[in-house]
Amino acid sequence: MSSIQHSTSFWLVVNTFVLALASSYVLEFTPFGFEIANQSDRLDVIDKIDQFPKNDDSTILMLGSSLGIFPAALSDFKFFGEPKPGADKFLHYCSYRYLDKLLSASSNQPFKTLNLSHQGGMTSEDLLLLKGSLKAGIRPRLVILLTGPRDFLDHQTNKIWESKLAKALVARISDSIWNFKASPSSNLETLSSRILPIYDQRDAITKLLSTKLKQTIAQISHKPYREKPALTGGSLETIRDEPGTAEMMEFYQANYKIRYLPIDWQRWNEESAALEQIVAVCKRENIPLLLVAMPLSDSNKQLLPQEFTDKHRAMLRTLTIEGPSTTASEVVLLDLFDGQQFELDDYMDSVHLRSCGGMKLAKQIATQIEKTSWLKSKK
Repeated sequence: MSSIQHSTSFWLVVNTFVLALASSYVLEFTPFGFEIANQSDRLDVIDKIDQFPKNDDSTILMLGSSLGIFPAALSDFKFFGEPKPGADKFLHYCSYRYLDKLLSASSNQPFKTLNLSHQGGMTSEDLLLLKGSLKAGIRPRLVILLTGPRDFLDHQTNKIWESKLAKALVARISDSIWNFKASPSSNLETLSSRILPIYDQRDAITKLLSTKLKQTIAQISHKPYREKPALTGGSLETIRDEPGTAEMMEFYQANYKIRYLPIDWQRWNEESAALEQIVAVCKRENIPLLLVAMPLSDSNKQLLPQEFTDKHRAMLRTLTIEGPSTTASEVVLLDLFDGQQFELDDYMDSVHLRSCGGMKLAKQIATQIEKTSWLKSKK
């Protein structure tokens, strides 16, 4: 009986490993894999959590999508000279030093932002990143969530909880072996991540092996080999700290029309429920939450039906309070959606702020925080 159990366990491990490699091959090298791969599968955001100092009382945790990457990175580039647009480091940036500078000056103590904003991020992933950060030992003085309508709607993302990032985070934060609310495939993937640590590295291993194979083929055939740029949802070479061209504006209008419409009310309800959970987690952990409704250009806002805009903003207001806060567990809304403080030149396209817009955003956030007691010195 014992030998049968050992044999079964052995073949379970072998079969799981083979399936992992096979699935990696399908995702990496087939048209089907290219079709379902998307921006929200940026597992490198987990590395930002792992590499950040733990139990630091000066930490500010920032969550959001690319609406948070570009203003932070470009304003820091403008003021500090790093990270340079078009460089690999740009999309992996995890700071907002210009905001840190403002907050540290106003409170007379140093603060450091861990910026976990990532391309294509959805609100449900922000919830998992918050839980993952807390479980990793990061205890922020404040959580800032930069949010926009796309974070609740995007037709070009995976179904809720189904991105690689979401599955990897669920495996980290889950205390149970099997989640009966999730699909069997999600549970099997989570189980595989725990049984085989190498399973989480399957994409990196597959890419490494495929790169070596391509290099070998190129060497044998005496042809030059050039590494294919990573999928980022857009070329790094197009990132400029300058107002967007007419062609870029036109592209983003067409792109966001596909992402927004038709309104997926079921997805909106699911992502709104995730936002409610973010609020609940922050209140339970006694961490203040600043919810920032991000500014968008007029042309982008006009893509959204008025019915949706009214309902979405009403939902944000019901979860938060507007104005000063004196209680750590309170949640405050900084509503910049109308964008009256921002001009078209503040955007690098129809949705993303560039350096001057990022500096304005930081000042708006710092001004709101100054009205609270959140970052006051602890005695």
